[in-house]
Amino acid sequence: VDNLKKAGVINFSIDLISGLPNQTMASWEQSVKRAVALDPAHVSTYDLMVEDKTFFSKWGLIPGEPPLPSTQETAEMYKTGAKTLKDHGYNHYELSNYAKPGYECHHNLVYWHNEPFAAFGMGAASFLRGKRVTRPRSLNEYLAFVDKLTLAAGHDETDLTEDEKKEKIDKAWTEALELYADSTEGMMEELTDAVMLGLRLKDGLSLSVVSRRFGAENTRKIVRGAEPAVSAGLAVIERDAHTDDPIRLRLTDPEGFLVSSDVITSIFAELNQ
Repeated sequence: VDNLKKAGVINFSIDLISGLPNQTMASWEQSVKRAVALDPAHVSTYDLMVEDKTFFSKWGLIPGEPPLPSTQETAEMYKTGAKTLKDHGYNHYELSNYAKPGYECHHNLVYWHNEPFAAFGMGAASFLRGKRVTRPRSLNEYLAFVDKLTLAAGHDETDLTEDEKKEKIDKAWTEALELYADSTEGMMEELTDAVMLGLRLKDGLSLSVVSRRFGAENTRKIVRGAEPAVSAGLAVIERDAHTDDPIRLRLTDPEGFLVSSDVITSIFAELNQ
């Protein structure tokens, strides 16, 4: 970090992980304070997830059981981290992310706004034209993919007009998307993605946009699904001052963020009826 600052780099991010084996509230607080003292532009905090086939899983670690902190302890770590970072001027703009004003991660905001993005390299996953696409994972398959795409796009042809080049490139990408698409998102998949990703954000989910893109009935279902959380003070529905129509749904910080999965599950249950 010192070398970064000496080089004039001020826009850097620090990742912190809570819920580690033998981690205590005191050690977590120390980690957060040390991160703040380094003055990063951005901080991400993640709770340890014990996934299958990882060393933590092979070692027999069970979430919430020693030597891992309890579920209550990790919840308190999340709250403490949020308070400390906000007290030091960081905007808690997404469930796991904090930034100084103007330093929110634009790269990740594309994901959370469910916008199209292209990724490059072996195994890279993109979201283009409503399709989730993963490029070949092995080197030989990937090189063959690049060669085929280059040939189909006409990059070796010198007598093409600009319009012809654009047409061939578009056709080549269309064929590649069809060939390597993991899935094509229908309306319901796009809606559930919008809900799941939107509720990760401090600003929440725009119900006005949901109504325009997916219909007023789906907005009503989302509101019904969120009602238990709203009643419990874990979510907020903002309404139009003139029409009283719901225009935005957001989770409270930090209590609502802590139960985001439960709120989303309740909404999904309504959408699936």
